[in-house]
Order: sequence, then C-alpha cells, then structure tokens
Amino acid sequence: MPFYFSNLILQFADGKTNDFSTVGVKAVDDYTLQYTLNKPEPFWNSKTTYGILYPINEEFLKSKGKDFGKPTPDSILYNGPFILANNTAKSVIEYTKNESYWDPKNVHLDTVKWTYNDGSDPDGLFKSYENGELSLARVYPNSPGYKDVTKAYPDGVTWSQTGGFTYNLTFNFNRGTFDATSKTTDKEKEDTQKAILDRNFRLAILFGFDKKSYNAQSVGEEGATKALRNTLVPADFVEIGGKPYGDTVASKLKALDSDAFGDVNLSDGQDGYYNADKAKEYMEKAKTELEAKGVQFPIHLDMPVEETSEISVNMVKSLKKSVETSLGSDNVVVDVQLLNEDKYLAATYQATTGQAGDFDITNASGWGPDYTDPSSYLNIYDSRKGDMIHTLGLEASAVVQGTDPSTAAKKAINLSEYDALLDKAAAITDDLDARYTAYADAEAWLLDNALQVPIYADGGTPRVTNVVPFSGPYGWAGIAANKLKYVEVQSDIVTTDQYDKAKKAWETKKEETAKEAETTSSK
Repeated sequence: MPFYFSNLILQFADGKTNDFSTVGVKAVDDYTLQYTLNKPEPFWNSKTTYGILYPINEEFLKSKGKDFGKPTPDSILYNGPFILANNTAKSVIEYTKNESYWDPKNVHLDTVKWTYNDGSDPDGLFKSYENGELSLARVYPNSPGYKDVTKAYPDGVTWSQTGGFTYNLTFNFNRGTFDATSKTTDKEKEDTQKAILDRNFRLAILFGFDKKSYNAQSVGEEGATKALRNTLVPADFVEIGGKPYGDTVASKLKALDSDAFGDVNLSDGQDGYYNADKAKEYMEKAKTELEAKGVQFPIHLDMPVEETSEISVNMVKSLKKSVETSLGSDNVVVDVQLLNEDKYLAATYQATTGQAGDFDITNASGWGPDYTDPSSYLNIYDSRKGDMIHTLGLEASAVVQGTDPSTAAKKAINLSEYDALLDKAAAITDDLDARYTAYADAEAWLLDNALQVPIYADGGTPRVTNVVPFSGPYGWAGIAANKLKYVEVQSDIVTTDQYDKAKKAWETKKEETAKEAETTSSK
C-alpha cells in the first residue's frame, strides 16, 4: 500500500531533495524515533505495526544494495525472534530461533517449518499430521479421507478465526490479453466487455452467485457460511457512533438503491446477496440495454483456475453452475479455463498491469489492511494510484507512461465519482465518526456499482492442530497475526472444548483491553 506520512520523505526517496533533515524523521536518542507528519493522521499509531516501519541496519543495507530483502538467509538481517534457515521454492520454508533476540522468554519454538501444498492431495496434510510431520494440518470435509479424521479425532476438528483479508470476485473492465479464452471472434470479445461495463449485468452476476455453495466446496456444508463476507471492509473493522461500520454502509447502500439492496444483510457469516429471482430481474434489464447496443447473447465469461487444485476447480464449477442456473445459460456462460500453475499465475496474481490480466472474471483477488482505517482497503481501487486497480483490468493513471488505455473504461463505470468520495473522506482528520461515515459512502458506492463481489474472509477453515489456541498474536492490520512469537505447541491435539474455552477467555480479555484503551485515550 502507498505509505504517505510525509510528502518530503517521498521527495527524498525520489532524489528530489538531498536534505534528510527536512523529511520529518529524526532519531531523538538511541531508542526513540520521532516522525513529524505533514497532516494529521488519526490512524498513525496502527501504521507502526506495518513492516515498512521496521528498523534497518544502515551498514548492512548499503552492503547488500539491490539484493537487500531477497528471500534468502544472507539477504536479511534479523532482529526478530526467528532466523530464516531455508527457503526452497514450492517445497519448504524453515526458521530457527534467534538466540540473540531481546525477549527470549516469549519465544517458545526452537524451529519452524512451513511446507508447500499445491492442493493436488488434500488428504495428504492429515497423513503428515498423523505421522508427526506437521503440528497443524488443514482438513477437507468433502474429501474421501475426512472420515479418517473424524474417526481418529471425533472432538479434534476446530475452525480457525476469520481475519481482516477479504477475497473477492473481480470483473475485467478492459481486457487486453486473450491467451486463455474460449472466444473465437472479436465480436464475442467486444460483447463481453460491453456486458461487463453494464451495471445491471454486474448486479445480475452479484445476485446470481451462490457464495455458500461455492465455499462449501472447500469447507463442507458445516462451514460454508462461517467466513462469508459481503463488504470489502469488514463490518466490524471500526465503529461509527459505537455501532459497527457495516451498519452505516448498509443504510448508505439502501439509500442509493432500495430496490436492489433494501433487503440485503451485509453482516459476516451469511450470503447477503444471492437471490435467483432478483438475478433474473437484473439480467432482463441488462439484456434490454445491451441488445439495444447490438450485443448478442449468451455472454461468455472466461474464468481461469489452476488445474491441479481439485478444490479450486470445484469452487469455480460451483460458481459456473449457480450463475448459469440463475441467469440462464442462454444469457451467460462461464467458460472455465483450466491452466497450469505458471499460466494461471501469469493470467491473474502475477499480472502487474490491467492489460496483462487474462480473464473476464476471476476469484484471484484479495486484500488485507496495512493499518486500521477504511482507507487501507478502499484506496486499492483509486483510479489514480490504487494498488489493486489492475485486478479490474484498469491502470493506475499516476504510473501510466503515455496514454492510459483504460480511460474509456474508467469513464464508462464513472470511477471518478469513487475517487471524489475517497478524497472527501481522506480530508476529514479531526472527527473519526465523520471520517468513517464518509468512507462508508465510498464503500456503498463500490457495492452499489458492483465493481467487485466480496466472497469471504481469510480463516473459517477446519483443521487438526497442536498449537495452543490463542497463544499467538492477533490483529486486523499489519503483520502481527503472522508472527510466531508467543505461539506454543502442546503434545496432544486441541479439542473443541479446549478451543471454545480459550476463545471465550480471549474474547473477554479483548473486551477488557479495548475498554481500558478507550478510557486511557479519553483522558
């Protein structure tokens, strides 16, 4: 995410000034670093958990030059609790305990080993757990081997917490690459783009997509709704007037279009949009508009998926089934593109520009916050500098060299309106309720225009584990949740009873800590 705490530090980084004393960063003493902001930032403290603010040894940085930070043991200097010992692509990542760490009493693991899983053998993880090779293994309720899990540990399957990441379905508004496609004519390509640029068509997809069935392909019927999310910013991420942020988004969304969203529930843990009747209604509206422009039906939507991942393939097939059933295959056909790993990544996650995205719709998109402010999510679709704007097939105009090829598409979906809402919210720094309310306006606009479809959060998955529940850190933003400090591993499997008791105690402590923090900040 772009990190704007001082315009001058950006100028220094770009070589526009050589006077570091002007950039607002100063070492007060050996243990104190002072930042002077060029404007107020109510979420500044949460930025300190973001990796970009971690200290760097100047001598080591200079000695490594462009190789600094590469994922190899000799390219990183460590001051954390663990040291990278091995990083072998598509195989393993290993860490060893840092014996020089300042707080050794809170580091309970001597070694850590992450193993690579390509999804081709879901039952293999549990087998590795049984063999003592893993202390935590994801399990898959739909796989043949799941009966072995429940037989061996009838009370040992627990469900992970959901977190701050939101994974979504995105549309390609200006597709420029057609290597993975079932389309055979330019007419088909043009008709698909016209359809995707039509709001009613996107709403039809939104209401016709059965997210519960989609997620059930991964976690089974029992967990199908646990991680479902209906907003980009989690509903409970921040509060407005003591109530969840999502409540304000819901009221704003209803005000924008009560016919479409008047009965929609945006809370987590359920599918707030799926409605086959409503999907048909908006499909008919879209068809009338598009046929008047010469568009021929059915509209074919290419959707890539990694062919070796059985679960991913089943999820995409589920999406295809629900969309085509809801809208009619005479109106919309989802063409599943089975790709090997390299081609799939090139078409989706590793496509660094909008033009390189080789899809019409994709589920290869997700985002987690870097700090606790709605802007950390919503800015990703800023048409000028958004980090994930390319996942919509668009280019960030601030970094385009020459003419922006996505200008017409941005205009067609009125993205400048979204930019203006972001600017309005960002300008409010002295009233958090007003700031968050303004960002709720931006989120409501995003949902009303269905530029993307939120699907689910990270977590909400079943596993067998020996990791002591809630022994590790947790946080909405930053990288705290990925740290292994404090984490403990016990000899026996964690039971559902142990997990439930630990969760209750953790939630109680969390509420107490929040109240203490609120009391302290109000003094």
